[in-house]
Amino acid sequence: MRTFTFFTMLLLSAFEAVRKFSTITSKTKNFVSVIFNYALLYAKQIGNHFVLLNKRISFPIFYTKKLSVVKIKLGKKIKSGRYAFVIFNKIIVSCFFTLFFTNKALADYTIALGNTVDASTLTGQTGILTINGTLTVSSNVFLSGITSVIINGPTGQIFWTANKDLKFNSGISFDINNAGTTGGLQPTGGNAAMSLTIGATTIAVSNDNSNNASYSFAEFNAGGGLPKFTFSSSPASPATICYGTAFTATITPIDNVVSFDCQWSINNSGSISPNSVSSFTTAQTATITPTNSAIAKTYTITCIVYRAGDADPITTQTATVTVNPLPTVSAIAGGSSTVCINSTTPAFTDATSGGAWSITNGTGTATITVGGIVTGLTSGTATVVYTYSNGTCSNTATKSITVNALPTAFSVTGGGSYCSGGSGVAVG
Repeated sequence: MRTFTFFTMLLLSAFEAVRKFSTITSKTKNFVSVIFNYALLYAKQIGNHFVLLNKRISFPIFYTKKLSVVKIKLGKKIKSGRYAFVIFNKIIVSCFFTLFFTNKALADYTIALGNTVDASTLTGQTGILTINGTLTVSSNVFLSGITSVIINGPTGQIFWTANKDLKFNSGISFDINNAGTTGGLQPTGGNAAMSLTIGATTIAVSNDNSNNASYSFAEFNAGGGLPKFTFSSSPASPATICYGTAFTATITPIDNVVSFDCQWSINNSGSISPNSVSSFTTAQTATITPTNSAIAKTYTITCIVYRAGDADPITTQTATVTVNPLPTVSAIAGGSSTVCINSTTPAFTDATSGGAWSITNGTGTATITVGGIVTGLTSGTATVVYTYSNGTCSNTATKSITVNALPTAFSVTGGGSYCSGGSGVAVG
């Protein structure tokens, strides 16, 4: 772990001044803050330099190797290394320190009510961005580290001052609360080049008369921000199943005020049903049918969501499933196609070794031994099953068998003995 070190050397007797001056702390990722006699300086590491970010500080600074004075001011690049700071006009204190940067994660960022921050100053920020004041967009900016945006209107707003794009990564949440006429994305009804992009999709533009985005700013504000969905699958993605096992994916809108279209698709020559669904506001489920392959194949099931009747996508949801092939099982041989009640068959056999025998009873019933010998129990049909597993998937071979009822036995009466050539005796 890289750390901060601080070493103070006193040139003149100004111990108290050094004591007040000797605080250096890490604030956020790749940022440092130094307290200069109760004045706070923020600097960001860019390459091998520090760039000062906050207001001008009155204390001069010189780099010890060059011994030349450099004024500390906003945007000034200062090389990493040892520095001497001259404070107080009449008392010189030389404080040597070396700055090393830690990689702590940035905390969530809040723009307070009444404050204005340009989006370009937040490019290194991560976490949740809460806007109670104003975030201005004056240039093309990609806030890649932001995971969630919350705008609390009517005072919270993102305001475009130029025809530029504000971009976030796909997968973020974007909520607008109580936008009114002044909150949310502003200005409404402006130039379509003022745009909000999430991932590769232009979600909203100030004016959508040309239908080049999913929403206008006004529509996006009225809808409370980015539409919310849950996307689930059964089994849960990423899933691994055997061929023949059902796999479904479901998209569900949450708290949305408009309806949506979904274009379903699947890769790797699989099929999906339905292919699309229109104007839905409730959960929609699609079922996939993979191809019967001799090797494992991974399928990606995709739902591209549009605002109903609009050609511009809002979000793309995906699920993945790997379908393993079934092992090959030889046809059942031996045995017999019929058996009488309480009688047994010759042993059934299968050329695929390592499997197990079982009976699936139908209109008749029977049992089978581990060696494949069937005993009939009640008349009707049953199915002999041979199941083989390769450790990943299992497959079966089957053969039907008929259990025959025993013939009816009749009682015989009469009879007796008689001599050869006699007329015999009656039986009944």
